[in-house]
Order: sequence, then C-alpha cells, then structure tokens
Amino acid sequence: MMPALASVEVGFEIEVVTAEARVEEIRGEWDALVARAACRASEVYDWAIGGWRLMTAAQGRRLSLILARRCGRLVGMWPLSCTEERFWRVLRPLGPETVEFSDMLVETGDDEDAVGRALWRAAAGLGDVAILPHVREGCVLGRIVAQLGGLATRDVMPTRWIEFAGSDRFSSFLADVSPENRVTERRMRRGLHRLGRLELVELDDPDERAAAVDRILALKLAWLLDPALNHQWQDTTWIQTDGYRALLLQLARLDRADAPLRVHELRLDGAMIAAGFCLVTPAWTQFNLTYYDPAFRRKSPGIVLLLDLIRVAAEAGGNFDFSIGDRDYKAIWSNRSCDAATYHVVLRSRGAALVAAEWLRLARLRGRSRYRQLRAWGIERGAKPVLARLGAKRRHSSDT
Repeated sequence: MMPALASVEVGFEIEVVTAEARVEEIRGEWDALVARAACRASEVYDWAIGGWRLMTAAQGRRLSLILARRCGRLVGMWPLSCTEERFWRVLRPLGPETVEFSDMLVETGDDEDAVGRALWRAAAGLGDVAILPHVREGCVLGRIVAQLGGLATRDVMPTRWIEFAGSDRFSSFLADVSPENRVTERRMRRGLHRLGRLELVELDDPDERAAAVDRILALKLAWLLDPALNHQWQDTTWIQTDGYRALLLQLARLDRADAPLRVHELRLDGAMIAAGFCLVTPAWTQFNLTYYDPAFRRKSPGIVLLLDLIRVAAEAGGNFDFSIGDRDYKAIWSNRSCDAATYHVVLRSRGAALVAAEWLRLARLRGRSRYRQLRAWGIERGAKPVLARLGAKRRHSSDT
C-alpha cells in the first residue's frame, strides 16, 4: 500500500490518503466534518467507502482521498478514486458510481471556495482527467468548476428540491403549493382513509429495515424489467447488480442514530401499500427508491408516501431533494430547481484527447436529438396537414 502524501497549500495542510488503513484512522474526523457541512449522502463515509468496497474497487478504482486541514482541524475533504484507463489516469468521486451528486465535503463558512480551490489544486496533480457526474449549480464543486478556463465537457440534467422556510416548515411549504395540488393531495389521502387505518411507519430494527429494503429493491426491479411497461429510464444496470443490493443492505443494517439510510412504509390496516427509503444527512433528505402496490394504483399511495416523507424531512430540520431527473411529480411538488452537469475536465494536457472524444460523443447525441425533433416537427406541421387535406379532397370527390 502506498503511504499518504502530504503537502502545504497557502493556509492549508493537504494530505492525500491512498491506504485503506489510514481511512479507518480518519473515520471520526470524517463523520464530524459531515455534521459541520451542508452535504448530501454521497460524501458520507458509509456511502462512499461502502460503495467503493462493494462495487467499484473490483473495477480497479484506487483510493485518493484529499484532506485539507487548517491548524490541524479538518475543514475540507474530497473523496476520490483513481484508475488507469488506456493512456490516462482518471479521477472520479469515490463511491458506488450510481446516480449520486458530486461535490466536495467542506465545512460551512465564508471560506468554502478557498477550501475547494485547495482541494482542486491537490486533485489536479493526481490525474489527467476528472469525470464528475451530476454537479449541482451553486455547490462548492460547481462553483470551482465554473471558474476553470480549461477544456471541459458539460452534459446537463435538471434536478429539483424543496427548500423549507418559516417556523412551521411543512405548513409553509404546503401553503406555497398550488390550491389544485393541495386539493388533489387531500382527496388521495381521504380515499385511502376510507379503506382503513392509514399510517406512516419508520422501521427502526436493522433486520426489519434490511428485509424491507430487499423487498423494495426486488419489487422495483420486477417493475423496471417488465417489458409491457416500456420504461424510459436512462440507466438501470447498477440497480440490477449484486454490489448495489449488498451496499443497501449494509447501510440498512447500521444500528446508529446517524445511519444515512432511513426506511418508511405506508400501511393500510397494518399491511404495506407503499414503501421507500431515503439517504439522510443533517442538511438533506434525498429521495431514493420507492415502490407501491399496483392494486392501489388509483388511490396514488406513492404520492401520499412522498408527501409524508417531505413532512418528515421538514420536521427533521433539513431540506428535501428529489434526486436527478425532472419527472412530472417532481415539478409539481418542488419549489427549487437547477441544472446538474456531468463534467469531463482536463487536469493535464495529455487528458485533452480523452475529453475531446467525449465532446464529440455528446455532439453526436445532440445532433441526433435535434434531428429527431426536427423530423417530428416536420411530420406534425407538414406531412400530417398535407395528408389530411388530401384525404378530405378524396372524400369530397367520392361524395360528388
């Protein structure tokens, strides 16, 4: 194992941790920094290290944890992995590499960007290219990347969340929702109440929680893989892996108050009709995976569960994140949105060829998308009206 590397930035002591034994030594500092930072679960030890051990270490990903201290106190950290890919050394956020946000773990304060720049300069010496999925606008990493003048690609997806305000956070949120949607939510809830006793239950027992996660994942997989449903998900391969299942079960079995995975069931007369789990930090509850019983589809138990999870997040003091994507229900219930961009960034000149190849790939995809849009517009505005007029003329001729 390689030893940790140390250097000095202006105002910061930088350490690059590459040995797994050293990771266990800094575990306490890592957890304490999470409590002082407005981070999501992707920067939490259990998610990043657990995902690496169970999913990506087998792909050759090596640890490259960058730590920034000021006067001995850990104020910033960037958990990364490093791998050799053909001619390039590539950096990625450490973890399972599913659909999580990328960011730096930085103590909240006025000098967040200064810490971020120190972490970035340290990372720039470790690889040729950085691949950074789903970097939200306005986060520390997003601000740092936006300031770069070098070669980078940017592939954007929308993301939505709820930012709570006021003393009664959930009531204030509902007051800002459109009256039509408030009426719809009350109607759905009344419809379920008429069928029996409705309750939201958080699972506290680790074994019960793990069994529920396994059940939700199996049901969701069956739903996703049903050819009759024609799902339009971007990529579900990681959901189907044994490593992802093992990671979720490992998180579910953590018997700690600060465990990052929480499981809730919506029960009707004691029977589960909808269930879901979220990834939780002090600052954020991140919507992850849910399932509802298709027998209750007309009663919308998934939306009722979602509103209950939003209420739980408001009462816990954090904000609620709908995760990546912009499906209709997210647009209805969110009050904030921004872009989350996937970047390929050149760190050294030799990485320019890899980033240029990614730029060409994205250009081809965008070209195909524009072609499909233009073709659909031509059919809708050109071919269909012409065919309709020809059909009308033929009918008129046959009538006369």
